[in-house]
Parts: sequence; structure tokens; C-alpha cells
Amino acid sequence: MSVDHAAKLGVLLERLAKEHPDVQPPVIEPSIDPDEPMLAEFVRSMLLWECTQARAAAAMKRIEAGVVDFNELRVCLPRDLVRLFGDGYPQALVRAERLRAALNDVYRQRHAVTLQHVQQLGKREAKQYLESLSGVPGFVSSRLAMLGHGNHSMPMDSRLMGVLLDAKAIEPDETIDGAAGWVERKVRAGELTQVYLRLQSRSDERPVVADTLPPGIRIAGRVDGPDAAPPGIPVAPPAMPPGARGTKSQGRASDRAKPT
Repeated sequence: MSVDHAAKLGVLLERLAKEHPDVQPPVIEPSIDPDEPMLAEFVRSMLLWECTQARAAAAMKRIEAGVVDFNELRVCLPRDLVRLFGDGYPQALVRAERLRAALNDVYRQRHAVTLQHVQQLGKREAKQYLESLSGVPGFVSSRLAMLGHGNHSMPMDSRLMGVLLDAKAIEPDETIDGAAGWVERKVRAGELTQVYLRLQSRSDERPVVADTLPPGIRIAGRVDGPDAAPPGIPVAPPAMPPGARGTKSQGRASDRAKPT
């Protein structure tokens, strides 16, 4: 018997609205540098990808205490970043190298570690710029475009996708990119931010797989595409929910993975 995934999505969203009626979008606030609220939210989004809000907030506090400014964060070695994230942080080494690559890409383009110019861009241009940065997952570019510019752009990672799969709200073999697009099409303009925040709260209840790889172990493999890690960055796809699949030719390459 076929499953009405749209109906299942509607039921899930109604239930989450009752469980989390008062979710409010986070205020984009400066951290580390008072003139760089967008850059601070970018780092928070990188920490939240494939993780929980509580652990990301704790890691952000450690980063705030551990560096003087964003340029110091940029030049930190991956092992130093892993230590700042905290013990057992998921995807720690991959996350560290992606964050470092993105900040260095910003520096090469702007001759400074800044995202002030993004605040002046239109919705489309801001999203395109964030997507163009080396090593940035689609979750991060979508989340920052949503919170910073009000884009109708659904952040998606394997943890959020797991919530949808548990509720049978998407096809069991859907890709992360496909799941993001599905939610975007089914949610009305102006409501997507609250939908995302409620799904994020539910995904926070899912167990987090700690990174058991010792710092310095590089993971073989490379994903091609606009969001792929640049040469030298290990690609360790997050564990996908049961039944989920990735693609080679479509979607956000940094988010894709085959089931493990």
C-alpha cells in the first residue's frame, strides 16, 4: 500500500506545533567580534550541522574563550579546532577542516575574515555566495540564508531527515537534497522558519554519534559537486538514517552519503 507522504508530513508538523508552540528564531548576535554577527551565526551553523543545539552552543562558548578573533580561528590547525569543539564532537575532524576551508575562502576573497558584505546582498545573491564557499554544507548555507535574509530555504542534514523518515513524511530512499526541496514545496512562505525550528528541536532528541576517530586520521574519499570539500579535506559523510540514499550527480554534495 502506498503511503501519502504529504499527509504524514502534515500530521508530523501539526504534532510538532503542539509540542513546540512558542519556538522563536534565534537572534543573530555577534560573538568574538561585535561587528560580525553574520560570521558568528555562520560558525554556529557549522557547529550545528549533524549535531544538537545544546552541543553546538557549548562548542561555541569554548571557541569564544579560546580565540581572540575570527582570524585566529581561521589559522587554527584542524587538531586545535577539534579540541575546541570538545570531546567526542560528531564529525569533529571533517567539521574542523570544512570550517577552516570556508574561513580561508572568505579571507582570500575579501582580504579579511568578514561576512559583513553578505548582510547587504539580496536573498538570492546571499544564498549563492554562501553556497560558493569551500567546504560549506547545504545545511549551513540554507540556515544562514533563512535566518539572515528570510529565504524560503530549508536546512537539512541526516538528523533532520531521520525525523521525517521516522514519520514516513518522505520516501524511504529520498536524498537529503530531495527532502529539503520536498519540505520547501509543502510549507507556505513565511512558515518555513518555524517548521525548521520545530524539526530541529525534535532532531535534538535523537542520539548523537560521537566522533571516535583520533585527531589526525584522514578519511579517504571525495565527493564531487559545488559543495564538495576542496582538495585535501577529508569527506566523512554523516551516518544516514535507515533507507536514505545519496546521489552522485544531484544535490548538495557535502550533504550526500550512502546508507551505512
